[in-house]
Amino acid sequence: MKLKHNKKRNTAFLYEALVKELTKASLRSDKAEQSTISSILREHFHSNSILGKELELYQAIVSTSEVERDTAEKVLFEVKRVYHTLSPEEIYDEQSEVIGKVNKSLTKDIFRNFISNYKSLATINQMFSDKTPINKRIMLEKVIIEKMVLPRAKQHNMKPIDNITYKMFVNKFNEKYGSTLNENQKILLSRYVTLSPETAVEFKVYISEEISRLKGAVKALQVKKEVLLDEALANKNKQVVNVLEGFKRQEINDDMIKTILKIQSLEREIE
Repeated sequence: MKLKHNKKRNTAFLYEALVKELTKASLRSDKAEQSTISSILREHFHSNSILGKELELYQAIVSTSEVERDTAEKVLFEVKRVYHTLSPEEIYDEQSEVIGKVNKSLTKDIFRNFISNYKSLATINQMFSDKTPINKRIMLEKVIIEKMVLPRAKQHNMKPIDNITYKMFVNKFNEKYGSTLNENQKILLSRYVTLSPETAVEFKVYISEEISRLKGAVKALQVKKEVLLDEALANKNKQVVNVLEGFKRQEINDDMIKTILKIQSLEREIE
Protein backbone atom coordinates (compact mmCIF):
# COMPACT_ATOMS: atom_id res chain seq x y z
CA MET A 1 0.00 0.00 0.00
CA LYS A 2 1.85 3.04 -1.31
CA LEU A 3 0.66 6.46 -0.19
CA LYS A 4 2.36 9.75 -0.93
CA HIS A 5 3.95 11.23 2.16
CA ASN A 6 5.40 14.73 2.46
CA LYS A 7 7.81 14.51 5.38
CA LYS A 8 8.08 18.29 5.64
CA ARG A 9 4.40 18.26 6.61
CA ASN A 10 5.00 15.64 9.28
CA THR A 11 5.36 17.51 12.58
CA ALA A 12 7.09 14.64 14.38
CA PHE A 13 9.62 14.28 11.55
CA LEU A 14 10.34 18.04 11.59
CA TYR A 15 10.98 17.89 15.32
CA GLU A 16 13.20 14.77 15.19
CA ALA A 17 15.18 16.13 12.21
CA LEU A 18 15.86 19.38 14.09
CA VAL A 19 16.89 17.53 17.26
CA LYS A 20 19.25 15.36 15.19
CA GLU A 21 20.75 18.48 13.61
CA LEU A 22 21.12 20.10 17.04
CA THR A 23 23.16 17.08 18.19
CA LYS A 24 25.41 17.36 15.14
CA ALA A 25 25.84 21.12 15.67
CA SER A 26 26.75 20.47 19.30
CA LEU A 27 29.44 17.99 18.31
CA ARG A 28 30.78 20.50 15.75
CA SER A 29 30.75 23.12 18.51
CA ASP A 30 28.74 25.33 16.17
CA LYS A 31 27.24 27.72 18.73
CA ALA A 32 25.41 29.85 16.14
CA GLU A 33 23.59 26.84 14.64
CA GLN A 34 22.83 25.45 18.09
CA SER A 35 21.25 28.76 19.05
CA THR A 36 19.17 28.94 15.85
CA ILE A 37 17.84 25.39 16.18
CA SER A 38 17.13 25.77 19.90
CA SER A 39 15.21 28.96 19.17
CA ILE A 40 13.05 27.20 16.54
CA LEU A 41 12.33 24.30 18.90
CA ARG A 42 11.42 26.60 21.80
CA GLU A 43 9.19 28.83 19.68
CA HIS A 44 7.33 26.22 17.64
CA PHE A 45 7.31 22.98 19.66
CA HIS A 46 6.57 24.05 23.25
CA SER A 47 3.72 22.22 24.96
CA ASN A 48 1.13 24.98 24.37
CA SER A 49 1.93 25.45 20.69
CA ILE A 50 -0.15 23.81 17.96
CA LEU A 51 2.85 21.75 16.79
CA GLY A 52 3.72 20.84 20.38
CA LYS A 53 0.20 19.51 20.91
CA GLU A 54 0.32 17.53 17.67
CA LEU A 55 3.78 16.18 18.54
CA GLU A 56 2.44 14.84 21.85
CA LEU A 57 -0.10 12.76 19.89
CA TYR A 58 2.62 11.20 17.74
CA GLN A 59 4.65 10.46 20.85
CA ALA A 60 1.65 8.93 22.63
CA ILE A 61 1.46 6.33 19.85
CA VAL A 62 5.15 5.60 19.27
CA SER A 63 5.89 5.32 23.00
CA THR A 64 3.14 2.71 23.50
CA SER A 65 4.21 -0.92 23.18
CA GLU A 66 3.55 -4.33 24.70
CA VAL A 67 -0.02 -3.44 25.70
CA GLU A 68 -3.27 -5.39 25.35
CA ARG A 69 -5.13 -4.87 22.08
CA ASP A 70 -8.08 -3.15 23.74
CA THR A 71 -5.66 -0.73 25.46
CA ALA A 72 -3.98 0.05 22.13
CA GLU A 73 -7.37 0.69 20.54
CA LYS A 74 -8.36 3.03 23.39
CA VAL A 75 -5.08 4.97 23.09
CA LEU A 76 -5.55 5.32 19.34
CA PHE A 77 -9.20 6.35 19.74
CA GLU A 78 -8.28 9.09 22.23
CA VAL A 79 -5.35 10.30 20.09
CA LYS A 80 -7.65 10.61 17.06
CA ARG A 81 -10.29 12.41 19.14
CA VAL A 82 -7.80 14.99 20.36
CA TYR A 83 -6.23 15.35 16.92
CA HIS A 84 -9.58 16.37 15.42
CA THR A 85 -9.78 19.25 17.89
CA LEU A 86 -6.63 20.77 16.35
CA SER A 87 -6.86 23.20 13.46
CA PRO A 88 -5.33 21.81 10.22
CA GLU A 89 -4.86 25.39 8.99
CA GLU A 90 -2.91 26.39 12.11
CA ILE A 91 -0.76 23.27 11.83
CA TYR A 92 -0.01 23.98 8.16
CA ASP A 93 0.84 27.64 8.81
CA GLU A 94 3.12 26.79 11.74
CA GLN A 95 4.86 24.04 9.76
CA SER A 96 5.39 26.55 6.93
CA GLU A 97 7.10 28.92 9.37
CA VAL A 98 9.43 26.17 10.57
CA ILE A 99 10.24 25.06 7.01
CA GLY A 100 10.89 28.68 6.02
CA LYS A 101 13.29 29.24 8.93
CA VAL A 102 15.16 26.01 8.18
CA ASN A 103 15.55 26.95 4.51
CA LYS A 104 16.59 30.53 5.28
CA SER A 105 18.71 30.24 8.42
CA LEU A 106 19.97 26.65 8.33
CA THR A 107 20.11 24.13 5.46
CA LYS A 108 17.66 22.02 3.48
CA ASP A 109 19.88 19.03 4.25
CA ILE A 110 18.17 18.88 7.65
CA PHE A 111 15.20 17.31 5.88
CA ARG A 112 17.51 14.48 4.77
CA ASN A 113 18.51 13.55 8.32
CA PHE A 114 18.04 9.88 9.08
CA ILE A 115 15.27 9.24 11.63
CA SER A 116 15.19 5.64 12.85
CA ASN A 117 11.41 5.44 13.37
CA TYR A 118 10.58 7.38 10.20
CA LYS A 119 8.27 4.64 8.89
CA SER A 120 6.16 4.75 12.05
CA LEU A 121 5.93 8.56 11.91
CA ALA A 122 4.92 8.42 8.23
CA THR A 123 2.21 5.83 8.96
CA ILE A 124 0.76 7.98 11.77
CA ASN A 125 0.87 11.08 9.56
CA GLN A 126 -1.02 9.30 6.78
CA MET A 127 -3.60 8.03 9.25
CA PHE A 128 -4.18 11.59 10.49
CA SER A 129 -4.57 12.95 6.95
CA ASP A 130 -8.08 13.59 5.61
CA LYS A 131 -6.62 13.03 2.13
CA THR A 132 -6.06 9.35 2.89
CA PRO A 133 -8.99 7.20 1.62
CA ILE A 134 -11.12 5.75 4.43
CA ASN A 135 -10.35 2.10 3.61
CA LYS A 136 -6.60 2.76 3.59
CA ARG A 137 -6.87 4.79 6.78
CA ILE A 138 -8.46 1.80 8.50
CA MET A 139 -5.64 -0.43 7.26
CA LEU A 140 -3.10 2.05 8.62
CA GLU A 141 -4.84 2.02 11.99
CA LYS A 142 -4.52 -1.77 12.03
CA VAL A 143 -0.78 -1.49 11.35
CA ILE A 144 -0.40 1.06 14.17
CA ILE A 145 -2.35 -1.07 16.65
CA GLU A 146 -0.31 -4.16 15.76
CA LYS A 147 2.89 -2.24 16.50
CA MET A 148 1.51 -0.98 19.83
CA VAL A 149 0.74 -4.56 20.85
CA LEU A 150 4.06 -5.96 19.63
CA PRO A 151 6.92 -6.29 22.18
CA ARG A 152 9.43 -3.47 21.66
CA ALA A 153 12.23 -5.99 21.05
CA LYS A 154 10.42 -7.26 17.94
CA GLN A 155 9.83 -3.82 16.45
CA HIS A 156 12.11 -3.02 13.54
CA ASN A 157 13.03 0.56 12.75
CA MET A 158 14.64 1.58 9.49
CA LYS A 159 18.36 1.30 9.05
CA PRO A 160 20.15 4.36 7.64
CA ILE A 161 19.74 4.60 3.87
CA ASP A 162 21.60 7.85 3.23
CA ASN A 163 25.37 8.19 2.79
CA ILE A 164 25.90 11.42 4.70
CA THR A 165 29.61 11.79 5.47
CA TYR A 166 30.59 13.12 8.86
CA LYS A 167 34.39 13.15 8.46
CA MET A 168 34.77 16.90 8.94
CA PHE A 169 32.26 16.82 11.76
CA VAL A 170 34.04 13.95 13.55
CA ASN A 171 37.44 15.63 13.14
CA LYS A 172 36.12 18.86 14.67
CA PHE A 173 34.50 16.98 17.50
CA ASN A 174 37.83 15.26 18.25
CA GLU A 175 39.60 18.64 18.26
CA LYS A 176 37.00 20.48 20.32
CA TYR A 177 36.04 17.74 22.75
CA GLY A 178 39.25 15.75 23.07
CA SER A 179 39.80 17.06 26.59
CA THR A 180 36.16 16.70 27.66
CA LEU A 181 35.02 13.32 26.38
CA ASN A 182 36.85 10.22 27.52
CA GLU A 183 38.24 7.73 25.01
CA ASN A 184 35.28 5.34 25.22
CA GLN A 185 32.81 8.17 24.61
CA LYS A 186 34.76 9.40 21.58
CA ILE A 187 34.80 5.89 20.10
CA LEU A 188 31.05 5.48 20.64
CA LEU A 189 30.13 8.86 19.14
CA SER A 190 32.42 8.57 16.15
CA ARG A 191 31.02 5.13 15.32
CA TYR A 192 27.43 6.24 15.82
CA VAL A 193 27.53 9.39 13.68
CA THR A 194 29.19 7.51 10.81
CA LEU A 195 26.74 4.59 11.00
CA SER A 196 25.72 3.22 7.60
CA PRO A 197 24.10 0.03 6.26
CA GLU A 198 27.58 -1.36 5.66
CA THR A 199 28.67 -0.84 9.29
CA ALA A 200 25.34 -1.64 10.99
CA VAL A 201 26.20 -5.23 11.97
CA GLU A 202 29.68 -4.28 13.19
CA PHE A 203 28.17 -1.42 15.24
CA LYS A 204 25.63 -3.76 16.88
CA VAL A 205 28.44 -6.10 17.90
CA TYR A 206 30.42 -3.15 19.30
CA ILE A 207 27.40 -1.87 21.27
CA SER A 208 26.74 -5.33 22.69
CA GLU A 209 30.37 -5.63 23.82
CA GLU A 210 30.40 -2.12 25.31
CA ILE A 211 27.17 -2.76 27.25
CA SER A 212 28.67 -5.99 28.64
CA ARG A 213 31.86 -4.16 29.61
CA LEU A 214 29.94 -1.39 31.37
CA LYS A 215 27.70 -3.88 33.13
CA GLY A 216 30.77 -5.67 34.49
CA ALA A 217 32.30 -2.40 35.65
CA VAL A 218 29.11 -1.29 37.41
CA LYS A 219 28.56 -4.70 39.02
CA ALA A 220 32.12 -4.61 40.35
CA LEU A 221 31.15 -1.53 42.35
CA GLN A 222 28.44 -3.43 44.24
CA VAL A 223 31.01 -5.07 46.53
CA LYS A 224 32.83 -1.85 47.34
CA LYS A 225 32.54 -0.65 50.92
CA GLU A 226 31.21 2.78 49.93
CA VAL A 227 28.32 1.20 48.02
CA LEU A 228 27.54 -1.47 50.60
CA LEU A 229 27.21 1.17 53.31
CA ASP A 230 25.08 3.55 51.23
CA GLU A 231 21.61 2.13 50.48
CA ALA A 232 20.70 4.93 48.04
CA LEU A 233 23.95 4.45 46.12
CA ALA A 234 23.43 0.67 46.07
CA ASN A 235 19.92 1.12 44.65
CA LYS A 236 21.17 3.48 41.95
CA ASN A 237 23.87 0.99 41.08
CA LYS A 238 21.24 -1.73 40.60
CA GLN A 239 19.13 0.63 38.49
CA VAL A 240 22.06 1.25 36.13
CA VAL A 241 22.61 -2.52 35.78
CA ASN A 242 18.89 -2.99 35.01
CA VAL A 243 19.03 -0.25 32.36
CA LEU A 244 21.99 -1.94 30.69
CA GLU A 245 20.21 -5.32 30.87
CA GLY A 246 17.15 -3.77 29.23
CA PHE A 247 19.18 -2.62 26.24
CA LYS A 248 19.43 -6.26 25.10
CA ARG A 249 15.76 -6.12 24.12
CA GLN A 250 15.82 -2.71 22.42
CA GLU A 251 16.65 -1.36 19.00
CA ILE A 252 19.58 1.06 18.96
CA ASN A 253 18.38 4.68 19.01
CA ASP A 254 19.47 8.16 20.12
CA ASP A 255 18.16 7.74 23.67
CA MET A 256 20.13 4.53 24.14
CA ILE A 257 23.33 6.18 22.90
CA LYS A 258 22.81 9.17 25.24
CA THR A 259 22.31 6.83 28.21
CA ILE A 260 25.42 4.80 27.39
CA LEU A 261 27.41 8.04 27.13
CA LYS A 262 26.20 9.04 30.61
CA ILE A 263 27.16 5.64 32.05
CA GLN A 264 30.58 5.88 30.38
CA SER A 265 31.00 9.27 32.04
CA LEU A 266 29.92 7.82 35.40
CA GLU A 267 32.46 5.02 35.02
CA ARG A 268 35.24 7.56 34.37
CA GLU A 269 34.24 9.64 37.41
CA ILE A 270 34.36 6.59 39.66
CA GLU A 271 37.80 5.65 38.34
